[in-house]
Amino acid sequence: MDFYATPMTTFSDPVLVGSDSSAPYATTIRNLGPGMWMVFAVAVDGGGVQAQSISSHIMVMPKEGMAHP
Repeated sequence: MDFYATPMTTFSDPVLVGSDSSAPYATTIRNLGPGMWMVFAVAVDGGGVQAQSISSHIMVMPKEGMAHP
């Protein structure tokens, strides 16, 4: 299972943020910049068939004291 994040304004270039090959599938996303992000998972079976999860939208807030571009 691979996990991706993409800025909501750029849907054509998702960034791989994690991968897990054993159940229960999970990942921790780190180092996403401030802003609105869309995250989703993609599973691939042994035959190469892919399925994508429903996307979730998350808001990453800037760390306190840091300027938001």
